[in-house]
Amino acid sequence: MMENSSLAIGGSAGLLAPLPEDAAPPNYSTSIDYAIAWDSSRFDTPPNWADFWDVARHPGRRSLRRDPRTTLEIALLADGVPSEMVYRTLNTQDGLIRAFRKLDQLRPYIVWWSTPEEAGQILKSGGALMGLAPTGEMLNTADGDTKRFGICWQQRLQVRYGWGVPHSSATTATALSFVSWLDQAQQQQAFSNAWPSLPSMRDMAVDTTLRHLAAPLVVDDIFWINHLNIIAEHFEQWALRK
Repeated sequence: MMENSSLAIGGSAGLLAPLPEDAAPPNYSTSIDYAIAWDSSRFDTPPNWADFWDVARHPGRRSLRRDPRTTLEIALLADGVPSEMVYRTLNTQDGLIRAFRKLDQLRPYIVWWSTPEEAGQILKSGGALMGLAPTGEMLNTADGDTKRFGICWQQRLQVRYGWGVPHSSATTATALSFVSWLDQAQQQQAFSNAWPSLPSMRDMAVDTTLRHLAAPLVVDDIFWINHLNIIAEHFEQWALRK
């Protein structure tokens, strides 16, 4: 399971097996929300991305995904760029410089993660005061941990995912059939039920602030298909600098 931009890039590079010619085009409509999660005992009000950068008022480590996708969008949101202008800004050299400059401010405080499990574990172990995390990872946890952490639903990002099969698989045909099955509407619903990304109806009924959730910033697959290779190289060089 990977982001749609990774699916497209992997397919173009010949790393992923194509679907049979008679197969229906996949929907790739599974999506996962990412948001700020934080230790509820440390905040009176939910922090936003500007608070995430405010280490003077809220000292402590921050956890972020070690990938330019989501990370650069967040940097621009924290720098005051409206969500509808994020990709127009990021699509310019000045906008890209602006995003990395904003990340420079937070560099000494960043704890990186690469998988949803790592994102959750860093927060649950106290490795960061707050961090970006898949909301499903924070919802599907022990009751004590659920109450311990808050989620900023109003400033979340949404990433779209699909399923891919490595081209070298010895059981490619069987794997592709399985992917087609996973793409069926009822299986996608089963996935959503097993790993929810949004607050429950009960929580929304209790918390009036959740009744009118703002739309998420949807990560732009086309932008990243076109720019990921170059930006990812620059991002890794930046992340490795002392």
